[in-house]
Amino acid sequence: SASPNPAAPSATTTLQVQVVDESDTGIGKKNIIFAVADNQSGATTLSHSATTDEAGWARTLHEVGPYEGTDQLYVVAPGGATSVMLPLVVTSQIARIGDISLAIEEEFPDLASLSATVRDELGDVVKNVTVNFSTTFGKIVPSYAVTDANGKAKTSVSSLTSGRAKVTATCGDRNDFVYVSFGNETNTFQNLNIFFDNNLYLPSEKNYLTARLDLVADASYLFFNEKMSLTAIIFNPDDQIQIGETVIFTLNDSTGGYLTSYAEILGPNGARTQYISGSVPGQAFIKAECGTLSEALNINIGSAQK
Repeated sequence: SASPNPAAPSATTTLQVQVVDESDTGIGKKNIIFAVADNQSGATTLSHSATTDEAGWARTLHEVGPYEGTDQLYVVAPGGATSVMLPLVVTSQIARIGDISLAIEEEFPDLASLSATVRDELGDVVKNVTVNFSTTFGKIVPSYAVTDANGKAKTSVSSLTSGRAKVTATCGDRNDFVYVSFGNETNTFQNLNIFFDNNLYLPSEKNYLTARLDLVADASYLFFNEKMSLTAIIFNPDDQIQIGETVIFTLNDSTGGYLTSYAEILGPNGARTQYISGSVPGQAFIKAECGTLSEALNINIGSAQK
């Protein structure tokens, strides 16, 4: 079972999610819920809510608990009868390690002072998280440190002999390293940028999985060579009429009938076509489709009373 890590106190990390439509344009004023499903870190707040800005971004702060482990969060975007849920993982030491700086104070024998800066996915510094240090050469003290208000954890490495050390800083599943040389070796170091990406894309209100299509006819029976009107209407998850999409009409007819139009663009009153019945008794099967939505009707021809 998990146990508290006294060197890793609770820390707050920023979570963000973007709601976009099919053209990748952000959608504002959408209510988003961040819900904790697997609370391994011992977080005390199990749900957050936020509203998307004009660019479609919703942000919240999640404070992980004092235990090492993974919090499993879900992003919930309410819409119609269906909610969209996507997994979002946050570790109790979530961070980006970057900007490890190196300062050599004197030549061999020497003490090299190092600091590791911890940043979250937005590039903001993270305080009160543990950074572990290790070296392939010499002695490093301390072997771990907690980040200060500037997101920095500090240590030092020393050696009484010439050589080259690879010093690694680790926080959660993120790490970075520098090389420290002692004696006649030439000192070199490098900074790595390790990005933690929490950008999630949610379907917009045009997502047809949460919309519906209604196909309405002005009659269920026709005599031979008669005409009737059919209207297809699409409602989005907010129960508003969708416009601008193309509806495809198909016909399976044993009577010799036909449609006056097989494709129409949705307007404020839907998409309309007309059916002309054939000259023999039977049935006409008419179907309207748009994206993943479809609806169909059976029309009796010449075999029932009006």
